[in-house]
Amino acid sequence: MGKTVYVVSHGRLYNPRASFETPVTLHFNSLSGAVVYRGNGIAVLNVGGFKAIGASETIGPGGTVSNYHLSAFNDWELIQHLAVEGNSQLDGKLYVIGELQGKTVKNSRGEEIGVESIAECHLDAAVRTMIEKEGELDSIQLISCRIGLGGGGGGTIPLGNEESLPTDSSKRLRFGRGGGDEFNFDDEEDQRRLPTSRREYQKRRRISRTPEGMRGLENLPQSIRASFYEFGDDDVHEQRQHWENVQRESNWTTPDRRHIVPMIVWDAEFMTPSTINDAWPEKDWRDAFYLFLEGYYGSLPSRTLKHFDLKPPGELKANLNLWLMISQWLSPGENLVAFVDGSGKELSAEQVMDSEIIAYAKGDRGPQPRTPAGSVEGIEFLSGRLMKISLAANASGQGEFFQIYTSIDDADAKFVAQRIHSWMQGSSNREVKNWADSNPPGDALPEWIGTSFFMLPDELETEYWQIVDSASDEAVRYSRELLEESMTQLRDALCENLQAWWEAFASVRDALALEETKEKARRNATEH
Repeated sequence: MGKTVYVVSHGRLYNPRASFETPVTLHFNSLSGAVVYRGNGIAVLNVGGFKAIGASETIGPGGTVSNYHLSAFNDWELIQHLAVEGNSQLDGKLYVIGELQGKTVKNSRGEEIGVESIAECHLDAAVRTMIEKEGELDSIQLISCRIGLGGGGGGTIPLGNEESLPTDSSKRLRFGRGGGDEFNFDDEEDQRRLPTSRREYQKRRRISRTPEGMRGLENLPQSIRASFYEFGDDDVHEQRQHWENVQRESNWTTPDRRHIVPMIVWDAEFMTPSTINDAWPEKDWRDAFYLFLEGYYGSLPSRTLKHFDLKPPGELKANLNLWLMISQWLSPGENLVAFVDGSGKELSAEQVMDSEIIAYAKGDRGPQPRTPAGSVEGIEFLSGRLMKISLAANASGQGEFFQIYTSIDDADAKFVAQRIHSWMQGSSNREVKNWADSNPPGDALPEWIGTSFFMLPDELETEYWQIVDSASDEAVRYSRELLEESMTQLRDALCENLQAWWEAFASVRDALALEETKEKARRNATEH
């Protein structure tokens, strides 16, 4: 597949008779006459478009296309689509209809994706402009509605090549606070992206007023969090109100308002765990500590902060969130989620990606955590190394394999080259053996790997690729182990840092529990 670009905009057909002949392939991500739901549009950018998930409709070169008018997103809509940074599989430039200044997007490999804007115009003019800018262009991915003058004829529920169901035409979303929806997606067998995302949203909303819910929302990748806004923003308002209550000191110290704080804080029968690691398996302690960071911590006197060597709340919370993210990443059973694609194939994906951890640790998501010097840079290097060797191990053909191997880490290339060389030295084919004896792997490893393949007789090609596959898989496992080791070291360092904050919480909690014990004694004395 040649060069591909992506376009995000609104789309409406003002003249049903207006059409043009497209010179390039157009992939639409909405059905004709329908809107594209925002979460699905964001998902297209995340997964990399047509080559990953297909499209709602594809029209090839020479095909007749309705000439939709493309208009700009408002700032909020645009921000949500640009939130793909850090997770996206984009491999081409992103075009935005309307004015755009100073925006950048990165894919999951850390490569910056170009972002350009085009003035509002009709689709034929936009296609001509992109061809002029790009030169050779194979396809355009259009993430826009395709509604008529009178409005939409429903929403495009399937994502890409997902299957449409007979009941889809009766289902609509209503947007905005209090809007909710008019359909039921409780059927667990409907594994399409939109129904699955809706059920996840409902689950998170049920716990939106809890520390667990707030942590979960904060730690979501930006792109996933943005996609939830297609269902309304009630949970965000509810959370904001709850956390405003938590941040009032009186709600920690006034008896009739103690429902804001977990009762374990007040019950002296429960001994405070000495370390945060001991406490964390228990939900009540996790919730109490998180509420402490959100609310009571901000009211601690400066002498207390100085005594415990504590830092501003923003950094404290950032350290805790980073620790939680790494802990989940290091627990495959908690981090991997299974889903079914449009063809019925079972796949799995990480909820927390290493790229998201790196972005958070660098302060790209808010306050920057306090991490040991060089630790994040080391993880970023190892993450990139794992990404490249994984791509090589999963190459779809020899051309892609050799292309990827020109950029992988020298240590991985050397490992694979040595395995190939050992196999060739042990070959019963004298010509192959003699070549290997005379040509050991040197510094130009990618070139050596390519040469070693092209000098083989045809009957050895299958065995050659078996050796390469085995060596690449070993290199992937080794790179993953190195990354896990570095992640573990950073998590342990964060744990040591968090312990001082846990001790401050324990001090406050013990004082509150003592106050409650005295209050109970006074009440009992009065009653008797």
